[in-house]
Amino acid sequence: MKFCVAAVVLAGISLSYAAGLPVTGPHKLDHTALPQVQSRTSRTVSVDLWYPADRASGPFPLLLFSPGFGNKPSQYLSQLENLASHGYVVAALDHAGDRLESFELRASLWAQDILSAKETLFSSPLREMIDVNKIGAFGHSLGGRAAAAACVLDSTILACLNEDGGNDDVQLQRPYWPIAGWNFTGAFAMLDWFDPGLDDEDLRSMNKSREQYAATRLEPSPAALAAYRTVQRGAYHITILTPGMRHTAFTDDPWSSASSDVEHARYAGYLNQIRAITLRFFERALQRGRSSVSGGTFKDTYTQCFAPATPISPR
Repeated sequence: MKFCVAAVVLAGISLSYAAGLPVTGPHKLDHTALPQVQSRTSRTVSVDLWYPADRASGPFPLLLFSPGFGNKPSQYLSQLENLASHGYVVAALDHAGDRLESFELRASLWAQDILSAKETLFSSPLREMIDVNKIGAFGHSLGGRAAAAACVLDSTILACLNEDGGNDDVQLQRPYWPIAGWNFTGAFAMLDWFDPGLDDEDLRSMNKSREQYAATRLEPSPAALAAYRTVQRGAYHITILTPGMRHTAFTDDPWSSASSDVEHARYAGYLNQIRAITLRFFERALQRGRSSVSGGTFKDTYTQCFAPATPISPR
């Protein structure tokens, strides 16, 4: 197992909050919605899309997004629009309600929604602007688990990112739920956070950096390690160490409802860090023939890299 600790410098990213967190990519954006998607499970799913306005500069990679339980895509605009501004087609789902009592079963149900949305999109006129060889999926909280399930079930999805969706598997601490009879053939990253409540003086007294302290606390459980090493194109566990980070900071909600300039800037900083990590992961993981397990530089993070137990040849 390879561990790498590093940092992405976020210089030049504006913290202005006039109308929304500014995008950082070169593309102007268009937005549309698919006609309501009929899922494989006979559910109706709404899908919104953001993509570069200049379609002629495509085709573009496709990213499928699943929000957290009870959330809407509109709560993640800072992430979705930013990825589209960097040359991605981003399809975000609004899952229908259900009466399931199991989060694991719900993640599997949502995974079918994700795959149905992909199929519907590929049968629409929008397909011509998509690079069908570069497909990724990501989500927040339960949506991250659902995205991972979709990647396990569909080998054409080459990259998957789970944003802080580990809190539903407390005992085993696996980053996704394995599905019997299926293999995770793409690349995978778990992006979460760790804030032990220690300040710089506390760390100095222990003669440790924040990254060194995190390394002593974030050793994967045996079940988690096995899950990471089953990913055939390699896996990351990227943990944000910025003090004050929290689960809801992956959404726009804390940023948009901040009551002071200082608080507003703080949550914008979290979002910018999340956006930079997410963008870099998909940029690397969707390069055909290249393993996603390699070093990287991310600000205030601890990154663990897991080579696959049984590597496969590049497609």
